[in-house]
Amino acid sequence: MSILADTLRDPDLATEQLGRLLDAYPLAQMSGKRVFMTGATGFIGSWLLRAVAQLNLRGSRVSVHALSRDPARFLARHPYFAGADWLSFTKGDVRDYTLVRRRFDLVIHGATDTSPDAAARALELFETMIGGTQRVLRQARASGAGRVLVLSSGAIYGERPAAPGGIDERSAGAFDPSDPADVYGEGKRAMEMQASCYGREHGIETVIARCFAFAGHGLPRHLAIAQLVEGAADNGRIVIRGDGKAVRSYLDASDLAVWLLALAVKGRAGAAYNVGASEALSIEQLAARICSALGIEPRVEVRGEIPTQRRLFYVPDISRICNELGVSVWTDLDTSIRRMAAHCRGMHPNNTRGHQ
Repeated sequence: MSILADTLRDPDLATEQLGRLLDAYPLAQMSGKRVFMTGATGFIGSWLLRAVAQLNLRGSRVSVHALSRDPARFLARHPYFAGADWLSFTKGDVRDYTLVRRRFDLVIHGATDTSPDAAARALELFETMIGGTQRVLRQARASGAGRVLVLSSGAIYGERPAAPGGIDERSAGAFDPSDPADVYGEGKRAMEMQASCYGREHGIETVIARCFAFAGHGLPRHLAIAQLVEGAADNGRIVIRGDGKAVRSYLDASDLAVWLLALAVKGRAGAAYNVGASEALSIEQLAARICSALGIEPRVEVRGEIPTQRRLFYVPDISRICNELGVSVWTDLDTSIRRMAAHCRGMHPNNTRGHQ
């Protein structure tokens, strides 16, 4: 089992950078906020909880009530949160959980299964995205929450050609509505419209975060950077089963958490913001970068065995969020890679893994 997707064994390692970022970008607007959160037990959600923990260490008095299908499993994997008096849970499915009868100031909706298994069940995934968003919006209205942050995705832009400076928020991608392979992007697009219409009708400020690609421990193992770092840390060998040409950029998870909380309290109502890094790298270049960051002899094999993946170019223009909120890409990619590898050390399988 990979530590990349397992227990937070060293909270200090995970939160050290977060603490520094929040000292420099203190998010005073979060003080005293009562937050309802979905998706809190996933990769992004767990980093948001770490950021809240750091804010509370600095006297912010933020409370979070999280929806989870299995809170006990999350706390067993992340014992760092088990004794947190600011964190509570409701157990249930995002589509039909019993509404929580208490007041919240802010709702953060991030519950979407991004796994290949979920994508293979396209109808269920789409129904969960739409039904879940509707339920969470009703929660916001019933709780008197004045703001909702919806975690969307850069996938809403569809297939885009390489663009100098990245894909900006005005880009209008197009999907084939008859192809279930596009269900994730179409579902996210529908979530954005749903939240925008609901917010306008019921006087709730909605902000959209279009999330791209990230680096940090806890990433799901089907994502390329998680596989590449694990292979390099395990045995110094990386096998790219595709052609290695797809282009991505990677924002560190600690930066991501601060950006999202900034959007939650300072983002412009009704606006959508790209969330990601701006340094474009092909998967092949990323593999070489990982070897360099870890100081190991490059052993990268590009096999070209599997079809070229969708979204060949997936790099955002982040000028809107940086200019309006004053955030930045604070953590360089090499540092992100080294921290991810630190959570893989000691894992030395005998077999060579294949990577996307």
